[in-house]
Amino acid sequence: MPVPDATFTETQWNAVLCYVDDARAFFTTQPLSDAYGDDWNDVPYEHNAGTPYDWHVGRQGEPYEILFVRFSGCWREPCDSHCNSPYSVLDINDGAAPWLEQYNNEPDRIRIWAGTTLRDFVRTMYSYYATRVTLDVPVEVPDA
Repeated sequence: MPVPDATFTETQWNAVLCYVDDARAFFTTQPLSDAYGDDWNDVPYEHNAGTPYDWHVGRQGEPYEILFVRFSGCWREPCDSHCNSPYSVLDINDGAAPWLEQYNNEPDRIRIWAGTTLRDFVRTMYSYYATRVTLDVPVEVPDA
């Protein structure tokens, strides 16, 4: 899985968030509803699920890419505050909870949902205390 760099294509910038684990956000260029990984239907996801499946020759469907970025900052994942969360990856990708949200209880706190594009993810991360967030992507994000 490539780590994004300054040579992103428009297709890559439009890849959608499908999984978060260990301060890595995974994006796919396929439709979110087609994204899948090992045990994505199992609850709790944090003890069962694996990263998204890569496309390979012989796999059904159109070729797609899986990309990931590393991030840091004060973000809460769906499994936080649970010994065993009530979610599977498929639940989260269907909108049961955001993949990430700010560590505060303000009604306008930032939430990052499944299906967020890589472009919007990077912009959101840099807008949230930019000096405390690091990404393996360039700061200059092209306009859509």
